[in-house]
Parts: sequence; C-alpha cells; structure tokens
Amino acid sequence: MHRRAEIIYQPLQHDKLEELLVSSNIQFKDSGNIRKFFLNVDAASSVPIIKEAVFQKATILYSWQFDPRELENAEWFLMESRCGKIDSADDTYTFAYSCAKGVDVFGVEHYHHKRQIAPYCLRRTVKWNNKHNIYSDTNGGTHTFFCSSVAKEAFKQQLGGIEFVPVLSVKDKCPISDVYQICVLHHLPSEAVILPKGATFEKCPYCGEKRIYFEHAGLDYIFLKKGFLDKGIDIYETEDLFGWGFGYPLVVISRKMYLLLTETLRERTLHFTPISAL
Repeated sequence: MHRRAEIIYQPLQHDKLEELLVSSNIQFKDSGNIRKFFLNVDAASSVPIIKEAVFQKATILYSWQFDPRELENAEWFLMESRCGKIDSADDTYTFAYSCAKGVDVFGVEHYHHKRQIAPYCLRRTVKWNNKHNIYSDTNGGTHTFFCSSVAKEAFKQQLGGIEFVPVLSVKDKCPISDVYQICVLHHLPSEAVILPKGATFEKCPYCGEKRIYFEHAGLDYIFLKKGFLDKGIDIYETEDLFGWGFGYPLVVISRKMYLLLTETLRERTLHFTPISAL
C-alpha cells in the first residue's frame, strides 16, 4: 500500500547514495547541507538497491506519503500521535514495572516492562484549541491518547468501542476538568495481525514475553484479518508488544473515526497509515 517515502539526508555522509540517485535519474531538492527526494518503493530497476542504502542509515529521516486515493479508499487505519503534551507527574501511582534490568550510574532502576494500573496524574490542566483536541504522553507514548471535552462528546455520540477515564490532579488525586484518557475497549489478539516479512522477534530474558520489531521501521507494514473486526466497533488496540523500550500497542481505527477526526474535528496532531483487512 505504501507508494512513496520522503527522504531527507546529508550528502556528505551518504556519497554512495548520491551516486545511486544520479545513476537512477531520481531528482532531489538541494537545501544547503541537506537534500530531499521522494522514493517510489514499489518501482523496479535499481530501487531495491536504493531502499537498502536508505533504510540502513540511521541519519536519514523519512516519512510516508500516501496517494489521496489510498486514504479515500481505506477502511482501516493505524493511528499515531504527533504531539506529546501529557506529562505524567506520578509514575509510581500510574504504572507498575516488572523484570528489572539493573541500576544506572544515577541510581535509577530500569525495567523491561511498564503497565498502566491507575489514571494519569498531572500538575496542571491542558490547553486545547480548535485543531488540537487530542494529545499523547510526552515520554514516547504516541499510542496513549488524551482528549478534550469537545472530542469526548463527539466520540460518545458517533463511535463504538471507546470510553474515557478522568485524568487526576497530582496534588489531591481529584479529576481535572476537560482532559480525559481515551480507553480502547476491544483488543486484537496476535493472530489477528499479519506481520510483514521484515518483522523480528525477541523475548524478555526474565519472563519470556515477546517483543516485535519491524526491520526498516516502517518500510514494511501490517495487514489485519477481517474475521476479528466487528461492525459497530471503530477502534481496536493490539497487545503492547511492538517496538523498542517498554513496547507499545498498535491502535487501529475505522474509516468512520478517521473522517470524524480529520473532517469534523479537523485534528492536526495525528498521523494515519491506511491498512488493509484480508
């Protein structure tokens, strides 16, 4: 489904890539010490070589660009936040940690797993505006969503499979007005997700819990099995077994929720990836 990737790189660090671009007649935009080009990842000829050069380099930035028709025709999307503004003020109250890794030089103990067991606590309220009604956790929680009262009411009236948990004040543990954590009621088991060829697996050395990584971190993509998707349910969450650190879930939303977010609420803090259900 992915067609184009936007690539930004520094030519001095990637001279071989530069040669591949020139020999393949791929145009790039020169902006001083960085260059930008679009890569058709499904094209033939030398593109496989370019893909290898691009996605093996940590200093190269990229993001997916979708054909408008893909977004118009997709029935399901992965949803991620691009705006982390919710800062947990009492992690020991909100989270439980397990499988200790050890203590760092500052005396802080680190763990393999982190699970939410209580509401988030904040030091102050959240400021929303017309195009920013959804934020995420500041500490890499791009799949943990919070919303305003405006978004909450729109979701309650039109969507299925979603509920809301108050966010508390760290001082007295009382609910803060106009900020809610979005809770997904329906979870997709591992067998509902068709993983890409680039997926690799690791296990926790203590409890054996599986962790799933995508080689090239986005070049490959998932599919869903239709039999696990029910009518009337507009949002799902997988197990939080993906990615680095503590791991995170994939959040899947229906086209109905996508249109509510993009056209009704005109939300600008989210990123959507169209996916297929087979």
